[in-house]
Amino acid sequence: MFTENRRVRWSATIVAACFMFGWAGAQESGDLVDGGCGTMARWEAGSALLSGPGCPIQGVCDTPATRDLNLPGPAAPNFDVSLQINILCSDAGICPFNPSQVDSAIALLEQDLENIDFTSSPAGLSFTYRLRFINDSRYTTLTNLSLPNPQDFPMKDQYATDPSGHLNIWVTNILSTGFRGLSTFPWSPLALAPRGGILIDVGEFNNPTSGTFAHEVGHALGLWHVFRGGSGETPVPCTGCWENNTSWPPSPTQDVVGDFCKDTRPTDQNFTCSPSINLEPCLHFQYGPFGQSVYRNYMQSSPFPENTCRNHYTKEQAGRMRCWLQNALPGWLTVQQDRCEDAVSIDAGTFAGTTRGFTNSGASACDLGYTPADVWYRYDATVTRAVTLSTCGSGTGFDAQVSVTTDCANQVAAEVECSSNYPQCGNVGQHGRFTFNATAGTSYFIRVASDTNAIGDYELVLCEGTNNQCNRPDAKFKKIDGPPPPAP
Repeated sequence: MFTENRRVRWSATIVAACFMFGWAGAQESGDLVDGGCGTMARWEAGSALLSGPGCPIQGVCDTPATRDLNLPGPAAPNFDVSLQINILCSDAGICPFNPSQVDSAIALLEQDLENIDFTSSPAGLSFTYRLRFINDSRYTTLTNLSLPNPQDFPMKDQYATDPSGHLNIWVTNILSTGFRGLSTFPWSPLALAPRGGILIDVGEFNNPTSGTFAHEVGHALGLWHVFRGGSGETPVPCTGCWENNTSWPPSPTQDVVGDFCKDTRPTDQNFTCSPSINLEPCLHFQYGPFGQSVYRNYMQSSPFPENTCRNHYTKEQAGRMRCWLQNALPGWLTVQQDRCEDAVSIDAGTFAGTTRGFTNSGASACDLGYTPADVWYRYDATVTRAVTLSTCGSGTGFDAQVSVTTDCANQVAAEVECSSNYPQCGNVGQHGRFTFNATAGTSYFIRVASDTNAIGDYELVLCEGTNNQCNRPDAKFKKIDGPPPPAP
Protein backbone atom coordinates (compact mmCIF):
# COMPACT_ATOMS: atom_id res chain seq x y z
CA MET A 1 0.00 0.00 0.00
CA PHE A 2 1.34 3.39 -0.95
CA THR A 3 1.26 6.39 1.34
CA GLU A 4 1.24 9.98 0.11
CA ASN A 5 2.49 13.38 1.28
CA ARG A 6 1.50 16.93 0.23
CA ARG A 7 1.15 16.85 -3.59
CA VAL A 8 3.63 14.03 -3.16
CA ARG A 9 2.68 10.50 -2.27
CA TRP A 10 5.23 7.78 -2.18
CA SER A 11 6.10 4.40 -0.89
CA ALA A 12 9.61 3.18 -1.48
CA THR A 13 9.68 -0.50 -2.36
CA ILE A 14 12.88 -2.39 -3.07
CA VAL A 15 12.33 -4.65 -6.07
CA ALA A 16 14.90 -7.43 -6.58
CA ALA A 17 15.63 -8.32 -9.38
CA CYS A 18 6.73 0.92 -30.35
CA PHE A 19 6.40 -0.24 -32.66
CA MET A 20 7.56 2.46 -35.12
CA PHE A 21 5.36 5.54 -34.98
CA GLY A 22 3.22 4.35 -32.10
CA TRP A 23 6.08 5.14 -29.78
CA ALA A 24 6.69 8.86 -29.70
CA GLY A 25 9.86 9.32 -27.71
CA ALA A 26 11.20 12.76 -26.89
CA GLN A 27 14.95 12.53 -27.10
CA GLU A 28 16.92 15.39 -25.61
CA SER A 29 20.64 15.70 -26.13
CA GLY A 30 22.86 18.66 -25.43
CA ASP A 31 24.92 18.99 -28.57
CA LEU A 32 23.57 16.56 -31.15
CA VAL A 33 22.43 17.74 -34.56
CA ASP A 34 18.72 18.67 -34.42
CA GLY A 35 18.91 18.57 -30.65
CA GLY A 36 18.72 14.79 -30.48
CA CYS A 37 14.94 14.92 -30.05
CA GLY A 38 13.15 12.20 -31.97
CA THR A 39 9.62 12.65 -30.62
CA MET A 40 8.05 14.51 -33.49
CA ALA A 41 10.42 13.29 -36.18
CA ARG A 42 9.72 9.64 -35.43
CA TRP A 43 5.99 10.12 -35.01
CA GLU A 44 5.61 12.25 -38.12
CA ALA A 45 7.82 10.07 -40.30
CA GLY A 46 5.95 6.94 -39.32
CA SER A 47 2.43 8.34 -39.53
CA ALA A 48 2.89 10.61 -42.55
CA LEU A 49 1.51 13.35 -40.34
CA LEU A 50 3.06 16.10 -42.45
CA SER A 51 2.32 14.70 -45.89
CA GLY A 52 -0.68 16.90 -46.60
CA PRO A 53 -1.50 20.61 -46.23
CA GLY A 54 -1.76 21.83 -42.69
CA CYS A 55 -1.62 19.55 -39.66
CA PRO A 56 -4.09 16.68 -39.25
CA ILE A 57 -5.34 16.59 -35.66
CA GLN A 58 -4.87 13.75 -33.18
CA GLY A 59 -7.91 14.49 -31.00
CA VAL A 60 -10.34 17.12 -29.73
CA CYS A 61 -7.60 18.95 -27.84
CA ASP A 62 -6.04 19.95 -31.18
CA THR A 63 -9.15 22.04 -31.79
CA PRO A 64 -8.52 25.60 -30.52
CA ALA A 65 -12.03 26.03 -29.14
CA THR A 66 -11.78 22.83 -27.08
CA ARG A 67 -8.29 23.69 -25.88
CA ASP A 68 -9.46 27.11 -24.74
CA LEU A 69 -12.19 25.56 -22.59
CA ASN A 70 -9.32 24.13 -20.55
CA LEU A 71 -7.17 27.23 -20.09
CA PRO A 72 -5.94 27.79 -16.52
CA GLY A 73 -7.39 30.59 -14.45
CA PRO A 74 -8.78 31.50 -11.02
CA ALA A 75 -12.06 29.67 -11.68
CA ALA A 76 -10.47 26.58 -13.24
CA PRO A 77 -10.03 23.49 -11.04
CA ASN A 78 -6.57 22.25 -10.19
CA PHE A 79 -5.66 18.88 -11.69
CA ASP A 80 -3.46 16.59 -9.67
CA VAL A 81 -1.50 14.10 -11.80
CA SER A 82 -0.46 10.75 -10.35
CA LEU A 83 3.14 9.74 -11.09
CA GLN A 84 4.92 6.44 -10.53
CA ILE A 85 8.62 7.24 -10.05
CA ASN A 86 10.89 4.26 -10.78
CA ILE A 87 14.53 4.72 -9.70
CA LEU A 88 16.86 2.09 -11.18
CA CYS A 89 19.45 0.88 -8.66
CA SER A 90 22.18 -1.74 -8.59
CA ASP A 91 21.57 -5.28 -7.38
CA ALA A 92 23.30 -4.21 -4.16
CA GLY A 93 20.83 -1.37 -3.61
CA ILE A 94 23.08 1.51 -4.64
CA CYS A 95 20.71 4.19 -5.96
CA PRO A 96 21.31 7.55 -7.65
CA PHE A 97 18.71 9.33 -5.50
CA ASN A 98 17.15 9.14 -2.06
CA PRO A 99 13.53 10.03 -1.21
CA SER A 100 14.25 13.64 -0.23
CA GLN A 101 15.97 14.23 -3.56
CA VAL A 102 12.93 12.88 -5.37
CA ASP A 103 10.80 15.27 -3.32
CA SER A 104 13.01 18.08 -4.61
CA ALA A 105 12.62 16.97 -8.23
CA ILE A 106 8.82 16.99 -7.98
CA ALA A 107 8.85 20.35 -6.19
CA LEU A 108 10.98 21.76 -9.00
CA LEU A 109 8.56 20.38 -11.59
CA GLU A 110 5.63 22.05 -9.84
CA GLN A 111 7.62 25.27 -9.65
CA ASP A 112 8.20 25.08 -13.41
CA LEU A 113 4.43 25.05 -13.90
CA GLU A 114 3.93 28.21 -11.81
CA ASN A 115 5.25 30.65 -14.41
CA ILE A 116 2.80 30.82 -17.31
CA ASP A 117 3.73 33.56 -19.79
CA PHE A 118 6.32 34.96 -17.37
CA THR A 119 3.49 36.14 -15.08
CA SER A 120 3.91 33.75 -12.14
CA SER A 121 0.44 32.41 -12.97
CA PRO A 122 -0.07 28.70 -12.24
CA ALA A 123 -0.99 26.12 -14.86
CA GLY A 124 -3.35 24.51 -12.35
CA LEU A 125 -1.36 21.26 -12.35
CA SER A 126 0.17 19.50 -9.37
CA PHE A 127 1.71 16.06 -8.93
CA THR A 128 1.14 13.21 -6.53
CA TYR A 129 3.66 10.42 -6.73
CA ARG A 130 4.55 6.94 -5.62
CA LEU A 131 8.22 6.04 -5.40
CA ARG A 132 9.87 2.70 -6.06
CA PHE A 133 13.54 1.73 -5.99
CA ILE A 134 14.24 -1.16 -8.38
CA ASN A 135 17.36 -3.17 -7.63
CA ASP A 136 18.31 -4.49 -11.06
CA SER A 137 21.81 -3.79 -12.35
CA ARG A 138 20.79 -4.75 -15.89
CA TYR A 139 19.04 -1.41 -16.27
CA THR A 140 21.15 1.05 -14.27
CA THR A 141 22.77 2.11 -17.56
CA LEU A 142 21.07 1.84 -20.95
CA THR A 143 23.29 2.01 -24.02
CA ASN A 144 20.79 1.17 -26.77
CA LEU A 145 17.49 3.00 -27.23
CA SER A 146 17.17 2.30 -30.94
CA LEU A 147 14.22 0.49 -32.43
CA PRO A 148 13.28 -2.27 -32.86
CA ASN A 149 14.88 -3.65 -29.67
CA PRO A 150 15.71 -0.82 -27.28
CA GLN A 151 16.82 -1.81 -23.78
CA ASP A 152 14.06 0.11 -22.04
CA PHE A 153 11.30 -2.12 -23.46
CA PRO A 154 12.09 -5.26 -21.42
CA MET A 155 12.67 -3.07 -18.34
CA LYS A 156 9.23 -1.49 -18.72
CA ASP A 157 7.58 -4.79 -19.58
CA GLN A 158 8.84 -6.22 -16.29
CA TYR A 159 8.40 -3.29 -13.93
CA ALA A 160 5.75 -0.88 -15.28
CA THR A 161 3.10 -0.20 -12.63
CA ASP A 162 -0.51 0.48 -13.68
CA PRO A 163 0.32 2.74 -16.67
CA SER A 164 -3.36 3.55 -17.15
CA GLY A 165 -3.49 4.94 -13.60
CA HIS A 166 -0.11 6.65 -13.33
CA LEU A 167 2.44 8.33 -15.56
CA ASN A 168 5.45 6.06 -15.12
CA ILE A 169 8.80 7.89 -14.84
CA TRP A 170 11.98 5.82 -15.35
CA VAL A 171 15.20 7.33 -13.95
CA THR A 172 18.45 5.73 -15.06
CA ASN A 173 21.68 6.45 -16.97
CA ILE A 174 20.96 6.99 -20.68
CA LEU A 175 23.37 9.78 -21.61
CA SER A 176 25.71 7.42 -23.46
CA THR A 177 22.92 6.90 -26.02
CA GLY A 178 23.06 10.60 -26.85
CA PHE A 179 19.67 11.20 -25.30
CA ARG A 180 18.63 12.98 -22.13
CA GLY A 181 14.98 11.98 -22.18
CA LEU A 182 12.26 10.13 -24.07
CA SER A 183 8.53 10.57 -23.69
CA THR A 184 5.25 9.32 -25.16
CA PHE A 185 2.49 11.49 -26.61
CA PRO A 186 -0.98 11.03 -25.06
CA TRP A 187 -2.45 10.05 -28.44
CA SER A 188 0.09 7.26 -28.90
CA PRO A 189 -1.26 3.70 -28.52
CA LEU A 190 1.52 3.21 -25.97
CA ALA A 191 0.59 6.16 -23.74
CA LEU A 192 -1.35 3.97 -21.31
CA ALA A 193 0.66 0.80 -21.95
CA PRO A 194 3.75 -0.49 -20.10
CA ARG A 195 6.16 0.76 -22.78
CA GLY A 196 4.91 4.32 -22.53
CA GLY A 197 5.84 6.96 -19.96
CA ILE A 198 9.00 9.02 -19.57
CA LEU A 199 12.59 7.80 -19.60
CA ILE A 200 14.99 10.39 -18.18
CA ASP A 201 18.71 10.47 -17.47
CA VAL A 202 19.81 10.65 -13.83
CA GLY A 203 21.63 13.91 -14.55
CA GLU A 204 18.41 15.59 -15.71
CA PHE A 205 15.84 14.36 -13.20
CA ASN A 206 16.65 16.59 -10.21
CA ASN A 207 18.60 19.27 -12.07
CA PRO A 208 17.58 22.89 -11.32
CA THR A 209 19.65 24.18 -14.25
CA SER A 210 18.16 21.92 -16.92
CA GLY A 211 14.43 21.96 -17.59
CA THR A 212 14.54 18.56 -19.32
CA PHE A 213 12.13 16.95 -16.85
CA ALA A 214 9.59 19.72 -17.44
CA HIS A 215 10.15 19.34 -21.20
CA GLU A 216 9.44 15.59 -21.13
CA VAL A 217 6.35 16.04 -18.96
CA GLY A 218 5.15 18.57 -21.54
CA HIS A 219 5.41 15.92 -24.25
CA ALA A 220 3.65 13.31 -22.11
CA LEU A 221 0.76 15.75 -21.55
CA GLY A 222 0.36 16.68 -25.20
CA LEU A 223 2.86 19.40 -26.15
CA TRP A 224 4.82 19.55 -29.39
CA HIS A 225 8.09 21.37 -29.77
CA VAL A 226 7.72 25.06 -30.54
CA PHE A 227 9.75 24.45 -33.71
CA ARG A 228 7.47 21.66 -34.94
CA GLY A 229 7.63 21.17 -38.71
CA GLY A 230 10.53 23.59 -39.15
CA SER A 231 14.09 23.21 -40.30
CA GLY A 232 15.10 21.43 -37.10
CA GLU A 233 12.67 18.59 -37.79
CA THR A 234 13.71 15.52 -39.70
CA PRO A 235 13.08 13.87 -42.05
CA VAL A 236 10.47 16.26 -43.46
CA PRO A 237 11.27 19.87 -42.51
CA CYS A 238 9.54 23.03 -43.74
CA THR A 239 6.28 21.30 -44.58
CA GLY A 240 2.72 22.56 -44.61
CA CYS A 241 2.62 21.97 -40.86
CA TRP A 242 5.27 24.61 -40.28
CA GLU A 243 4.02 27.62 -38.34
CA ASN A 244 5.27 30.23 -40.77
CA ASN A 245 2.88 33.07 -39.99
CA THR A 246 5.05 35.90 -38.71
CA SER A 247 2.35 38.42 -37.81
CA TRP A 248 2.07 40.04 -34.41
CA PRO A 249 -0.32 39.77 -32.69
CA PRO A 250 -0.47 36.17 -33.82
CA SER A 251 -3.01 35.05 -36.40
CA PRO A 252 -5.64 32.40 -35.55
CA THR A 253 -4.15 30.29 -38.32
CA GLN A 254 -1.21 29.65 -36.00
CA ASP A 255 -3.56 27.62 -33.81
CA VAL A 256 -3.81 24.85 -36.43
CA VAL A 257 -0.17 24.53 -37.48
CA GLY A 258 3.13 24.02 -35.71
CA ASP A 259 2.59 23.26 -32.03
CA PHE A 260 -1.13 24.21 -32.20
CA CYS A 261 -0.53 27.21 -29.89
CA LYS A 262 -0.62 30.69 -31.39
CA ASP A 263 0.91 32.20 -28.27
CA THR A 264 4.23 30.41 -28.91
CA ARG A 265 6.24 32.10 -31.62
CA PRO A 266 7.47 30.04 -34.58
CA THR A 267 11.18 29.44 -34.29
CA ASP A 268 14.10 27.48 -35.58
CA GLN A 269 15.69 24.84 -33.40
CA ASN A 270 18.78 26.36 -31.91
CA PHE A 271 21.01 25.97 -28.90
CA THR A 272 21.16 29.54 -27.69
CA CYS A 273 18.87 31.72 -25.61
CA SER A 274 18.51 34.36 -28.31
CA PRO A 275 17.36 34.40 -31.94
CA SER A 276 19.54 32.98 -34.68
CA ILE A 277 21.65 35.48 -36.58
CA ASN A 278 21.11 33.54 -39.78
CA LEU A 279 18.11 33.29 -42.05
CA GLU A 280 15.75 30.60 -40.82
CA PRO A 281 15.38 28.19 -43.76
CA CYS A 282 11.64 27.72 -43.33
CA LEU A 283 10.70 31.28 -42.49
CA HIS A 284 13.15 32.94 -44.91
CA PHE A 285 13.61 35.95 -42.69
CA GLN A 286 15.89 37.03 -39.88
CA TYR A 287 14.57 37.02 -36.36
CA GLY A 288 14.28 40.48 -34.95
CA PRO A 289 11.32 42.28 -33.41
CA PHE A 290 9.42 39.37 -31.89
CA GLY A 291 11.30 39.13 -28.64
CA GLN A 292 13.09 36.15 -27.19
CA SER A 293 10.40 34.43 -25.19
CA VAL A 294 10.04 31.47 -27.53
CA TYR A 295 13.68 30.56 -27.00
CA ARG A 296 12.99 30.31 -23.29
CA ASN A 297 10.00 28.00 -23.62
CA TYR A 298 10.30 24.55 -22.02
CA MET A 299 9.39 22.98 -25.37
CA GLN A 300 12.47 24.45 -27.06
CA SER A 301 15.61 22.31 -27.12
CA SER A 302 18.21 24.55 -25.59
CA PRO A 303 20.48 22.75 -23.11
CA PHE A 304 21.44 26.00 -21.40
CA PRO A 305 20.63 26.59 -17.72
CA GLU A 306 16.97 26.82 -16.89
CA ASN A 307 17.35 30.05 -14.95
CA THR A 308 18.75 31.83 -18.02
CA CYS A 309 16.95 30.03 -20.85
CA ARG A 310 14.12 27.50 -20.60
CA ASN A 311 11.82 28.84 -17.92
CA HIS A 312 8.14 28.97 -18.93
CA TYR A 313 5.11 27.47 -20.65
CA THR A 314 2.38 29.59 -22.26
CA LYS A 315 -1.28 29.74 -21.34
CA GLU A 316 -2.34 27.81 -24.43
CA GLN A 317 0.27 25.15 -23.76
CA ALA A 318 -1.19 24.80 -20.26
CA GLY A 319 -4.64 24.51 -21.83
CA ARG A 320 -3.44 21.68 -24.06
CA MET A 321 -1.93 19.78 -21.14
CA ARG A 322 -5.10 20.15 -19.07
CA CYS A 323 -7.26 19.14 -22.05
CA TRP A 324 -5.26 16.02 -22.96
CA LEU A 325 -5.29 14.93 -19.33
CA GLN A 326 -9.07 15.01 -19.19
CA ASN A 327 -9.73 13.60 -22.64
CA ALA A 328 -7.00 10.98 -23.12
CA LEU A 329 -5.40 10.40 -19.72
CA PRO A 330 -8.19 10.69 -17.12
CA GLY A 331 -6.85 7.72 -15.17
CA TRP A 332 -3.79 9.77 -14.24
CA LEU A 333 -5.92 12.32 -12.37
CA THR A 334 -6.59 11.90 -8.67
CA VAL A 335 -10.07 10.97 -7.58
CA GLN A 336 -11.79 13.95 -5.89
CA GLN A 337 -15.41 14.39 -7.05
CA ASP A 338 -17.85 17.28 -6.94
CA ARG A 339 -20.87 15.32 -5.63
CA CYS A 340 -21.36 12.75 -2.90
CA GLU A 341 -23.19 10.43 -5.32
CA ASP A 342 -20.18 10.36 -7.66
CA ALA A 343 -17.55 9.70 -4.99
CA VAL A 344 -14.76 7.29 -5.96
CA SER A 345 -13.57 4.67 -3.50
CA ILE A 346 -10.12 5.20 -1.96
CA ASP A 347 -7.89 3.16 0.30
CA ALA A 348 -5.69 4.44 3.12
CA GLY A 349 -3.27 7.10 1.93
CA THR A 350 -2.81 10.80 1.38
CA PHE A 351 -4.71 12.66 -1.31
CA ALA A 352 -3.70 16.07 -2.57
CA GLY A 353 -6.56 18.06 -4.02
CA THR A 354 -8.29 21.39 -4.30
CA THR A 355 -11.73 22.89 -3.82
CA ARG A 356 -11.05 25.52 -6.48
CA GLY A 357 -13.62 25.30 -9.26
CA PHE A 358 -15.90 23.00 -7.28
CA THR A 359 -19.41 23.77 -6.05
CA ASN A 360 -21.30 23.37 -2.78
CA SER A 361 -23.17 20.10 -3.20
CA GLY A 362 -23.37 18.86 0.38
CA ALA A 363 -23.74 19.79 4.01
CA SER A 364 -22.29 19.06 7.43
CA ALA A 365 -23.04 19.99 11.01
CA CYS A 366 -19.66 21.77 10.95
CA ASP A 367 -20.63 24.20 8.16
CA LEU A 368 -21.45 26.90 10.77
CA GLY A 369 -23.95 28.63 8.51
CA TYR A 370 -21.70 28.75 5.43
CA THR A 371 -22.12 26.95 2.09
CA PRO A 372 -18.54 26.09 1.19
CA ALA A 373 -17.30 24.45 -1.99
CA ASP A 374 -16.74 20.78 -1.25
CA VAL A 375 -15.24 17.62 -2.74
CA TRP A 376 -16.02 13.98 -2.02
CA TYR A 377 -14.38 10.57 -1.62
CA ARG A 378 -15.74 7.16 -0.60
CA TYR A 379 -14.16 4.70 1.81
CA ASP A 380 -15.50 1.14 1.63
CA ALA A 381 -14.72 -0.58 4.92
CA THR A 382 -13.72 -4.21 4.49
CA VAL A 383 -13.06 -4.83 8.19
CA THR A 384 -14.31 -3.23 11.39
CA ARG A 385 -11.60 -0.87 12.64
CA ALA A 386 -10.77 2.65 13.75
CA VAL A 387 -10.16 5.10 10.89
CA THR A 388 -8.53 8.52 11.24
CA LEU A 389 -9.13 11.39 8.81
CA SER A 390 -7.00 14.53 8.77
CA THR A 391 -6.43 17.73 6.81
CA CYS A 392 -3.61 18.74 9.16
CA GLY A 393 -0.82 18.30 6.61
CA SER A 394 1.31 21.14 5.29
CA GLY A 395 -0.41 20.80 1.90
CA THR A 396 -3.63 22.31 3.28
CA GLY A 397 -3.67 26.02 2.57
CA PHE A 398 -7.07 27.19 3.88
CA ASP A 399 -9.34 26.78 6.92
CA ALA A 400 -10.37 23.19 6.18
CA GLN A 401 -12.86 20.77 7.68
CA VAL A 402 -13.54 17.10 7.03
CA SER A 403 -16.70 15.08 7.68
CA VAL A 404 -18.09 11.58 7.11
CA THR A 405 -21.63 10.46 6.31
CA THR A 406 -23.17 7.13 5.30
CA ASP A 407 -26.05 8.53 3.21
CA CYS A 408 -25.64 10.99 0.34
CA ALA A 409 -29.37 11.77 0.35
CA ASN A 410 -29.43 12.60 4.09
CA GLN A 411 -25.92 13.80 4.74
CA VAL A 412 -26.35 15.65 8.03
CA ALA A 413 -28.81 13.16 9.54
CA ALA A 414 -26.48 10.26 8.66
CA GLU A 415 -23.29 12.10 9.58
CA VAL A 416 -20.88 9.94 11.55
CA GLU A 417 -18.49 12.69 12.58
CA CYS A 418 -17.23 16.09 11.50
CA SER A 419 -14.30 18.21 12.58
CA SER A 420 -13.85 21.90 12.01
CA ASN A 421 -10.82 22.59 14.21
CA TYR A 422 -8.25 20.28 15.75
CA PRO A 423 -5.89 21.99 18.24
CA GLN A 424 -3.11 19.44 17.78
CA CYS A 425 -2.58 20.27 14.10
CA GLY A 426 0.64 22.07 15.01
CA ASN A 427 1.04 25.43 13.32
CA VAL A 428 -2.16 24.92 11.36
CA GLY A 429 -4.56 24.30 14.25
CA GLN A 430 -7.59 25.46 12.27
CA HIS A 431 -7.64 22.26 10.20
CA GLY A 432 -9.74 19.14 10.84
CA ARG A 433 -8.87 15.72 12.24
CA PHE A 434 -10.84 12.95 13.96
CA THR A 435 -11.10 9.18 14.41
CA PHE A 436 -14.29 7.18 13.85
CA ASN A 437 -15.16 3.49 14.09
CA ALA A 438 -15.79 1.98 10.65
CA THR A 439 -17.98 -1.12 10.30
CA ALA A 440 -17.14 -3.80 7.74
CA GLY A 441 -19.42 -3.71 4.69
CA THR A 442 -20.32 0.00 5.10
CA SER A 443 -19.49 2.76 2.62
CA TYR A 444 -18.43 6.06 4.18
CA PHE A 445 -18.63 9.28 2.16
CA ILE A 446 -15.86 11.72 3.04
CA ARG A 447 -16.35 15.44 2.48
CA VAL A 448 -13.58 18.06 2.44
CA ALA A 449 -14.71 21.67 2.66
CA SER A 450 -14.03 24.90 4.58
CA ASP A 451 -15.25 26.23 7.91
CA THR A 452 -16.09 29.40 5.97
CA ASN A 453 -16.45 29.88 2.22
CA ALA A 454 -12.71 29.72 1.61
CA ILE A 455 -11.30 27.65 -1.24
CA GLY A 456 -7.83 26.25 -1.85
CA ASP A 457 -5.55 23.23 -1.89
CA TYR A 458 -5.73 20.53 0.76
CA GLU A 459 -4.00 17.37 1.91
CA LEU A 460 -6.42 14.69 3.07
CA VAL A 461 -4.97 11.76 5.01
CA LEU A 462 -6.94 8.56 5.57
CA CYS A 463 -5.22 6.30 8.10
CA GLU A 464 -6.57 2.93 9.21
CA GLY A 465 -5.94 3.28 12.92
CA THR A 466 -6.38 5.62 15.87
CA ASN A 467 -4.62 8.93 16.45
CA ASN A 468 -1.90 7.15 18.38
CA GLN A 469 -1.38 4.62 15.59
CA CYS A 470 -1.19 7.26 12.86
CA ASN A 471 1.56 9.77 12.17
CA ARG A 472 1.74 13.00 14.10
CA PRO A 473 -0.90 15.47 12.87
CA ASP A 474 1.70 18.00 11.79
CA ALA A 475 3.96 15.45 10.07
CA LYS A 476 4.25 15.01 6.32
CA PHE A 477 2.77 11.52 6.56
CA LYS A 478 5.68 9.86 4.83
CA LYS A 479 6.16 6.14 5.14
CA ILE A 480 8.83 3.87 3.71
CA ASP A 481 8.11 0.21 3.08
CA GLY A 482 11.58 -1.19 3.69
CA PRO A 483 14.82 0.68 4.30
CA PRO A 484 15.52 3.80 2.22
CA PRO A 485 18.45 3.58 -0.18
CA PRO A 486 21.78 5.08 0.78
CA ALA A 487 22.49 8.61 -0.38
CA PRO A 488 24.53 8.69 -3.61
